[in-house]
Amino acid sequence: MKVRHTSPSRILKVPFPICSLSEQRRIVAKVDRLMKLIDDLETQLAASRVKAANLLSAVIAELTNRTESFGREWHFGPRNSHFGLKSARKRSSQESSSAEPLRKLPLS
Repeated sequence: MKVRHTSPSRILKVPFPICSLSEQRRIVAKVDRLMKLIDDLETQLAASRVKAANLLSAVIAELTNRTESFGREWHFGPRNSHFGLKSARKRSSQESSSAEPLRKLPLS
C-alpha cells in the first residue's frame, strides 16, 4: 500500500523521539508490576467465583433437602429464640393473667 506524496526516504528524515534507555527500563518495570497485579486479581476473581458457586450450591442443597415447609421452627429453631424471648406458647400460658390488652393507635 502506498501513501501519496510520501517515500521511504522522506519518512526516514522525520525525527522520531525515543525515550532514554533508563526511561524505557522504568516503563518496562512498571508494566511488569501491573501485569503481575492483573494476574493476581484474575486468580482472586476465579477463586471468588468458585467460592460463590460452592456457597450457592450449599444453599440450594440446604433448601431442597429440607422435608418440612417454612414453618415456625424451620432450620434456625423457634422464631423468638434468637432475641431472648419466650416462645408464644410458653408466654401465653405463663403470662396470660399479667398481659396488658393491646391499645388501638389513632389513624390520623
